[in-house]
Amino acid sequence: MVTVYPGESIQAAIERAKDGTVICLAEGTWEENLIISKDLTLRGTSRERTIVKGSKNGEPVILIRSDSMINAIITTLTVAGGSGGGIRIGGKAKTTVKNSKISGNEYRGIYIGDQAQATIQNNRITGNGWRGIGMWDFATANIQSNQVLNNGLTGIYMRGRAQATIQDNRISDNGYRGVQMWNAALAILQNNQVSGSHYGVSIGDSAKVNIHENKVFDNTGYGVTLVLGTCGWGKEAIFSGEVRGKGNQMYDNAENDLCPSALRFLRSTWEGCFGRPCSG
Repeated sequence: MVTVYPGESIQAAIERAKDGTVICLAEGTWEENLIISKDLTLRGTSRERTIVKGSKNGEPVILIRSDSMINAIITTLTVAGGSGGGIRIGGKAKTTVKNSKISGNEYRGIYIGDQAQATIQNNRITGNGWRGIGMWDFATANIQSNQVLNNGLTGIYMRGRAQATIQDNRISDNGYRGVQMWNAALAILQNNQVSGSHYGVSIGDSAKVNIHENKVFDNTGYGVTLVLGTCGWGKEAIFSGEVRGKGNQMYDNAENDLCPSALRFLRSTWEGCFGRPCSG
């Protein structure tokens, strides 16, 4: 275990560290952009009082990337002020981000791409310019027990062939969409609270989603919507994916709880399905 104090370089400690090293950060603030490409734990003393702020234009505060599989853990600190985002995970990196605060970054709080695997757990992800969490390419993630709040465009955004289990999160007051899935994304949404955005959950293209036991309420547009012309997305919008689910509570969404109405099974106690290969 190595301890780094304010005034000392975290990146220098990372470069000296052997695989598997735990780097502990004392209370304080660092202005550094970090690159991690080895097995490593970066652990703060306090989520509120151990702060890493980005200093390089256009770079994420923390970049975790390797062409071979690595295991990295980021825990118990604040990641803030990145002009290129908060934490970016790429390559074949396997990363856990937990018990941390990801706030005030331009673009995205956490970005997961390539073939990276991530566990995002018990974090407060708030006030980021575009998206709280963004997933692209073939990335996979378990997103659990987070507060994803007040991000500029979208709370959680998925596209490409990204896959995620999104469970037990509070996803509230994000500018345009709480959760959005495009392309061939694959997701399970279970026991989340999604509120205070324009659209609570939007699903487009050929995305496939299981939606179970969520609360979706107080959105200014639809609670759950497919990206279809009949739901106001333009005449050319066609949905070729699949939605399954049951047992959700949806209420007080200004435009309607669901669009199209064929998704009404999402509020039922019986599981239903809409789209291809199912129909409903």
